[in-house]
Amino acid sequence: MKVVIGQVSRGMISTKHQDTLEAWLAAFRECGIEVVFLRATGCSLVPHARSTLVTRFLDDPQLDADVFCWIDDDMVELDCMAAVQMCVEAKRVGGIVAAASMQRKPQGIVNCRFEAGEIPFFEGGRLVSASSVGTGLCAVAREVFREFAQRLPRLKSGHQGPAADVIPFYECITKDGYWFGEDTSFCVRAREWGFPIYVDSRVRVGHLGDYAYHLEDSAQAVVRYQQLTINNETGVEPDV
Repeated sequence: MKVVIGQVSRGMISTKHQDTLEAWLAAFRECGIEVVFLRATGCSLVPHARSTLVTRFLDDPQLDADVFCWIDDDMVELDCMAAVQMCVEAKRVGGIVAAASMQRKPQGIVNCRFEAGEIPFFEGGRLVSASSVGTGLCAVAREVFREFAQRLPRLKSGHQGPAADVIPFYECITKDGYWFGEDTSFCVRAREWGFPIYVDSRVRVGHLGDYAYHLEDSAQAVVRYQQLTINNETGVEPDV
């Protein structure tokens, strides 16, 4: 198996994130999985930067990986082995599998819309059917991007070299009176085109702001649990 890790960086990379990233890359190698890391820096237009990286992923024969996985530059304190398994799951289900993370504020909200009911997180976690997920830590099977490439136009970017043209995988869309961000827009298209979307509730990751926000912050918990159950009262219907 081979995985490409992609990142769109908008500024300085913190030491905390860099340490997290290096530990995760080492975990892939420990599991015998080939991994390649791509970083786009100095990006002011995130949807374009994401789309450019994925276009390169499909076009470059040296990047013939099974899975492309995003990690944003503010993701920290990652359970590396669980995140490796998340990428394996994306290949297995042939769709999108992401980790749930918190907004960077106390009592923030989880960045995913997933099925209703009591959802176990961390120990005892599982794949949870979702309608949309964030791209902070998100694995996508190659066949998802292939289908997008067949349905979307290839556009001239105005740049030279490998980024001369781009497929708008992460173009923001409007639907039913809503204007969606690039991550939700991607998920809306993926669902319409038949791909499953999941949250892997086994994966722990922090979202770096004033400190590293975790799921426990939704309940103002000050400790980090080995196991956590969230009662999601307003979920979405499962895909499967």
